[in-house]
Amino acid sequence: MTSLTSLEIYRTEHVRIAGNKYTIKLASAEDGHEHALIVENDKTKQNVSYHLSAKEAHYINLHRNEELEAKLLEIIKSDLDSKHL
Repeated sequence: MTSLTSLEIYRTEHVRIAGNKYTIKLASAEDGHEHALIVENDKTKQNVSYHLSAKEAHYINLHRNEELEAKLLEIIKSDLDSKHL
């Protein structure tokens, strides 16, 4: 049996990674046990979502600007390389 968990977006940022603009959204379940990162390429509108641990979500939420962009690049690099974003 499968179920869907509702996630609430608590942070939206517009960042530039590898020369492209992306909109990122951090979301979590009401109980705080599930976390997600949603990344959308602003030009192509392609998007990918990633499940995060509570530790990863907290770490990302602490960062801004260049530090945030560097951390996001670590997470999405394989999808950038494979042209999914």
